Amino acid sequence: WIPHLIASLLALALILKALWMRHSHRFHKDPVRQARLKALREVEQIKNDDTGFLMAAGRYVERWLGENPTPELREILSTRDSLCFQPGRTDSSLLDSKRRNAILRTLRKAALTLVFVLTLAPQTSRADDPTGTALEAYESARYDDAVSLWLKAGPYQNLSPDVLYNIGNACYRAGSPGHAALYYRRALSRDPGHQESRQNLRFIERKYGSITIHRPEYQYAIARIPLSAWRSMLWSGAWLCALAILVFPATRPGARLRVAAVAALVAAPLLAACGGLGWRYFPNDAEFAPPDRQAVIVREKAVLHTDASRTSQEVIDAPPGSLCEIIHQSGRWAFVAFATKTRGWIPIENIEKVIPDSTPSPPKIRKPVADSKSA
Repeated sequence: WIPHLIASLLALALILKALWMRHSHRFHKDPVRQARLKALREVEQIKNDDTGFLMAAGRYVERWLGENPTPELREILSTRDSLCFQPGRTDSSLLDSKRRNAILRTLRKAALTLVFVLTLAPQTSRADDPTGTALEAYESARYDDAVSLWLKAGPYQNLSPDVLYNIGNACYRAGSPGHAALYYRRALSRDPGHQESRQNLRFIERKYGSITIHRPEYQYAIARIPLSAWRSMLWSGAWLCALAILVFPATRPGARLRVAAVAALVAAPLLAACGGLGWRYFPNDAEFAPPDRQAVIVREKAVLHTDASRTSQEVIDAPPGSLCEIIHQSGRWAFVAFATKTRGWIPIENIEKVIPDSTPSPPKIRKPVADSKSA
């Protein structure tokens, strides 16, 4: 049993090395997060100058939280505009302590929400993008170009989950949450343990009210640990139990190793049971529909009809990012079903398959029309 033990230790060392190479980036501090929190601390340090505090808070909202601000953030900007930009006003005391503390709580809540809920930092390494042009386009806000370059980085079937995740980020930045949800699901179809994709997908589903599979909270907690880790936990417990049993016929009575084997026989079944339960209840969208029949609503204002005609009666509105099953396709219409048991016909251009039939082309994202509110 000694050669097998040595081989097992070498294998364990290699597994730990592989896990470190795969997850070591999680232990590095995100520079964007650090800069955002540093800017917030600078706002908090302004004392005895309400005008300067409001100006700094407004700049923080516009710099770090300007995309789709909440009503609370818009109220902070309105307070700043009404109190700080009045001609001839020089008062240094404009706020009471309660209002100041409320503004700080709103900024902290919004900052932490951006940090922990939606992560849009690219994950692509130079190995995935040898020229670096896709990453440069993303950082320059040329999101359409970044999507095209990432899709051209190699055959679609060879693109890594990180590349698909980055395409989803670029689509979201370009203003298409439906295409973003599509590529997050495509990344998860290749790596169910891709936590960034699962996190951002859930953010979009919550924000836009997407029709999706409703799961109990404990399944989302289970999904925080990769599926491969649950499988490894199960097999580790099984192997540990087997090795502990083999210790007894291989050692003399009273050997110290038998004490460790007894401890292993207590811990191994618990380890295997935890791994088995995590594997069993890990979120699996294939329970809803076969992966090759799953599709995502990619366009906004998509409507389900009772018949394959735009003049037919409307069933429901389907928000972007909604997951559906394609049951039948007729011409430019598809008969789909949602997890809510709702069925109907929808124009084929409003949906895209999670697993495409052919190499996907860059999405044609419809730009929002500017009006007096967004000008």
